[in-house]
Amino acid sequence: MTGNSMSDEQVPMTERRDRVLLITVNRPEAKISTNAEVSEALVAAIDELNIDTTLTACVLTGAGGSFSAGMDLTERIGLPKGHSMHI
Repeated sequence: MTGNSMSDEQVPMTERRDRVLLITVNRPEAKISTNAEVSEALVAAIDELNIDTTLTACVLTGAGGSFSAGMDLTERIGLPKGHSMHI
């Protein structure tokens, strides 16, 4: 299994299983929402898929009980890490 240089708690981890690249996004505390770090790591994993001609498929999954809540809005509106917005 490989990862990127980003924090281990949030980085999508990649694992090669024969000809399949498994990408697991690890942000269960944020319902697997995407932030800048996750987006950059996903692009890198997809680049790996495009470059390696022996890979024929990709499976994208999330750690924890959710798949993806979408974009992490707290990052977009500039809230400090650990703060949440209440609506």
